[in-house]
Amino acid sequence: MILQKNVLKGRRELITNLVPDDVDVYGGIRITEETLLKDLEVNFPKHEENAGESQYLLDYFKGDQPVLRRNLPDRNGDKKAVVNFAYPIARNLSAYAYSTGIQFVATDTKWTGEVKRINDMMKDADLSVVTQEMRYYQSICGHAFVACEKNSLNEENHFLVRSLKPTDTFVVKSVFDRNTTIYAGYHYDAEDRQGRHTVLQIFDKDYCYILEQKMGGRRRVVKKARHAYGRVPIIEVKNNVFCLGDFEVALSLLDAINDFTSDRLTNVQDVVTSFLCLFGIDLPTEDEKGNPISPEDAWESIKKGRLLVFPGTPSINQDAKFIYSQLDGSSMDLLSAYLNSALKLISGLPERDDSNASTTGVAEDIKTGQSDKEAIAVEKTTFAESAMRQLLAIVLELESIEDIKVSDIDVDITRINRDNLLTKTQSMLNMKELGMDNSDVIFFGNITNDVQGVTKRMDDKEKANVKNQEPVAGTNTAVGGADDPADAAGGQNAEDQVPEQVG
Repeated sequence: MILQKNVLKGRRELITNLVPDDVDVYGGIRITEETLLKDLEVNFPKHEENAGESQYLLDYFKGDQPVLRRNLPDRNGDKKAVVNFAYPIARNLSAYAYSTGIQFVATDTKWTGEVKRINDMMKDADLSVVTQEMRYYQSICGHAFVACEKNSLNEENHFLVRSLKPTDTFVVKSVFDRNTTIYAGYHYDAEDRQGRHTVLQIFDKDYCYILEQKMGGRRRVVKKARHAYGRVPIIEVKNNVFCLGDFEVALSLLDAINDFTSDRLTNVQDVVTSFLCLFGIDLPTEDEKGNPISPEDAWESIKKGRLLVFPGTPSINQDAKFIYSQLDGSSMDLLSAYLNSALKLISGLPERDDSNASTTGVAEDIKTGQSDKEAIAVEKTTFAESAMRQLLAIVLELESIEDIKVSDIDVDITRINRDNLLTKTQSMLNMKELGMDNSDVIFFGNITNDVQGVTKRMDDKEKANVKNQEPVAGTNTAVGGADDPADAAGGQNAEDQVPEQVG
């Protein structure tokens, strides 16, 4: 997909002054079929712009980049190479953020059974697969969308979880509260006897609307029905506050790296296919068989052999040289290193070349970019946790689980940080010997963000070890025990007792 030459600055926010029937706010307009159609005339074009940019970023991620379409008319044999840094940026950063997936944890042990049931249902609904799709769309397009659907065919699990494409999905927030979704929807193309048309399925808090739009015609509502979700079942998962993709801020730098690499390859080709210049050599007048040839035929034969002949006095100042212009290798290596270093700094990818590293701990994390990767992961998962809580509210409504509330469940997105693990564990042992609490040891060790879970397991293990070391009553396990000779002697050893005098 080819966009106009403009700078991508994240996806646009869609907002509205429509409000549900049960909300009364100054300036709010009730949602009806007429007001919804009128509001779509404003917000749907913004969605189409977001969709176009999202498709461009998806194509860029998959290798369809501008260098492949560059046209340099004055250059013969232009090499076009894509160094697809966009792929590892999105893949690595998103994989690190969701390295162990998404789980739900009870805030109190009395909810353990209900939360286990919810986790089992989420597993049955393939939440892990949805998370994989979600993290890629979130990283590439700047936002992702998750939907919850009622599943009437499954008696044990009454819902399905789906990941929706950002190119087909939109969410409209309230102008009065940017964290509240007023309506959301997705669209697809369909075809019937009357021809091809676009179908929009839109949800607000209470109703589902089916809209159709014929080619060149206006949208119209063909069906309206009440749903049982209790809220808008399509949820937006932002990548960051500005809905920027992970490599979107470095697009111009990525294009520069592609152009630079292509130019170097073209230069190598120019050297390989350069002309050999012969000085002081006359044009041949006969072919290999001794037949006379014209000067024009002689020139054609020479050019096919990639030769240039410069006549002169025979046997005087004869020479042969290749003609080419070669780029300075040292300067090109410095420029290449700078471009790659700048890309990692902007995108948050860690440095792989740590041959000059002489620091440890936090300084090492900052120097190699590990702290940048963690900062990006925290921002991603913050928005994902909010989205999962909205999903939980819908699941609790569909499954009629009334005893437990969303606030009774924690969303656990654990990351395992194994960088410099030997150094970190040694530091943790030192902190433990200083008497620090297990929670502080895990927090400052920075080996996982599941501080509470790991701390609880460490505490339980230590309590079990102490219990196993406690003496059992009736056994001679310590001085002064029940079977100790000192007890039998009234607190003194047998050999130290004074014999009783008789008489």
